[in-house]
Parts: sequence; C-alpha cells; structure tokens
Amino acid sequence: MRISKPGLRASVAAVGLILASLPLGLAASPSQAASTGSCNTASTRNLGLSAYPHDYGKIPLNSSSWDCWMGKGHGTTAGQKRAVKAVQNNILTCYSGTTAAARIRNSGGADGVYGDGMVSAIKAFQRYQLGFTGSAIDGVYGVKTRKGMRWAHHAPDGVILVYPNGYLCTNPNRF
Repeated sequence: MRISKPGLRASVAAVGLILASLPLGLAASPSQAASTGSCNTASTRNLGLSAYPHDYGKIPLNSSSWDCWMGKGHGTTAGQKRAVKAVQNNILTCYSGTTAAARIRNSGGADGVYGDGMVSAIKAFQRYQLGFTGSAIDGVYGVKTRKGMRWAHHAPDGVILVYPNGYLCTNPNRF
C-alpha cells in the first residue's frame, strides 16, 4: 500500500503530537521497573542501626516508600528538588573524593536539579562505587542504586552529624 504525501504528513504529525505530550526524561529504565514510582520528596528517616539508634538518613521518597526512582528531568517541583538534593548532598558527604561528587560539584553543586551533570554523576557512582556494568549503568537513581549507597547520619532534625573522625556514612541494607 502506498501512502500519499498528505497522508504521510498527517501520520508523522500525529506521531509528533503523541511524542511531544510525553514527559521527557522521566520514564523509568527497565532496571527501575520494580520501584513504586518517582521520588517526590525527601525525609529524615531512622536508619535502624542498633549501634546508632538515634541516627537518621535524609532519604528520597515516593509518598512514604523508599523504593522510588529519579532520572533526568526531576527537580521541577519543590518535592522533587528535595529528593534530588538529598541524593546530591549524600554523595557530596559520603563520597566526597569520587568522580560522582566531582561531577555534582562541577555542574552546580547540590541544586536539586537532575540534569546532565547529575545523570553523569549517577553513572559514575553506579560504575565506580557500586560496580555496575553494561545497561545497569543507566544514570537513574532507583532501588538498586539506593540499596548500594552508604547514607550520611543525621540528627532527627535533619542536621548532618559530625563524629570525632568526621562524617559517618553507613549502609544498613534494610531499607
């Protein structure tokens, strides 16, 4: 069957309208498919460590679930900015000497925007700190990336705690 030029133009225009209506950069990658949704806030939550029962972490959330994802384009609402900033600050605190932290610093610091610099930082984090390979290095903060991270300890009011030897960052592997 041959499509006429006017018919082809109409088809291309329809596809263009459909694509234009999709949110750019906010689709979860396949590795994040098990998460509950995009991170839309951050909160100080108890890390559940018996040695430090009053220590908390500033964790991105989707409503009340820690199993959420963020990708390029996040940071357009106040809640998303809090979520992105929580990850940015955590990398800057717990992984300060890494390529991931350098990429965050070089792209505006902890600004709450998940732009190209943050994608690059998360890719570096996934590769060098978590040992991900291949398609698992997707630049998306999701369940697998969160579970591999060490989190800075905070007081209940959200202030980062400083111990005699500096910051304490742990991965309780339970949240």
